[in-house]
Amino acid sequence: MSESDKVKPDSSQESTEDGINSVLKKAREAGRGKGNYLLGNLALVAGTFDYLGFESMINDLVGKVGSRVKVNIGALVKLLCMQMLNAPHEALWNTELFMEEIPSEALLGKGITPDAVNRTVLARMLDDVFSFGTEKLFVTLARQVFTKLGLEPHEVHIDSTSFHYHGQSRKEDGCEIILKKGYSRDLHPELNQAISLMLVDGSSRIPLWGKNISGNINDNTSFLDMVANSLPKLIKEQFASLKYLVGDSALCTDPILKEAAKQKIPVITRLPDKLDLAKDCYALLDKEEYRQKLKRVYEPKPDGEEDENFGLWCGVQDYNGTKLKLLLNKELRNAQPQGRNSKKAR
Repeated sequence: MSESDKVKPDSSQESTEDGINSVLKKAREAGRGKGNYLLGNLALVAGTFDYLGFESMINDLVGKVGSRVKVNIGALVKLLCMQMLNAPHEALWNTELFMEEIPSEALLGKGITPDAVNRTVLARMLDDVFSFGTEKLFVTLARQVFTKLGLEPHEVHIDSTSFHYHGQSRKEDGCEIILKKGYSRDLHPELNQAISLMLVDGSSRIPLWGKNISGNINDNTSFLDMVANSLPKLIKEQFASLKYLVGDSALCTDPILKEAAKQKIPVITRLPDKLDLAKDCYALLDKEEYRQKLKRVYEPKPDGEEDENFGLWCGVQDYNGTKLKLLLNKELRNAQPQGRNSKKAR
């Protein structure tokens, strides 16, 4: 990338960064020569990286070797994770300042000092990670986490969230993500945004796949892309024991259900209320014979307290050629309860 191609911060970004720099400068001067550091979660993050073997794995997968490599890529990824979790609004050109506030050699390794990590080094590392594949790296490291902890996911949950952006949208060559307006989950529909997708294990809640996409892509589209492309090519290669995919009503579309059937993974989701199948299930509650068949969804808690969620199986129905096993869920605590449909596609 030439100097002319580099994106320069706008005036609002510069003022924010000047404020951050002044705070860091004061903190540095206050603690200079005293050997005092505010560790926060730094040791926990570094220790987790070491325990899981992330640094060596990243070096084996993405790293480069040679006399010109002063800091390995695994250590750089660890550094950026620590920076993100402690100073999330800082840009790459503030990483050196961040390193001056932490015991870098103790956390990252001997010889890894602020002067060895500049913006060019970090940019090259990000390019190398991108070339390897961010999704592929995420899933590979996730597999290591589950193996190390002795866990094996069988049920995964998918969902998305959005991050708003104070600035102008732009499109860059080689980058598929566009900052655009879309459905805002953080109550800023007037701002451009990016969307983050994630799959987590239903039992441990540990993430095993993630992807960032453009801000104007809806869940129906992004979930279908995950089921059709990421699931067979990346996720099931590392997690062959997966049995169920769980998500909200955005999963309940004809293309997604057909693609999931093709991938031989059952889907557990919620029927949109507007569908005739959902309305037919709700109508069953108007009949006394079916209200008598409602059964508790969950077992009583250890303290004896009983949950107020009741369920009623509504049989197997056809939805555009896909067989759905329907379960009507009703919460009886409300004065005027609203039934909710969920279904498992087999």
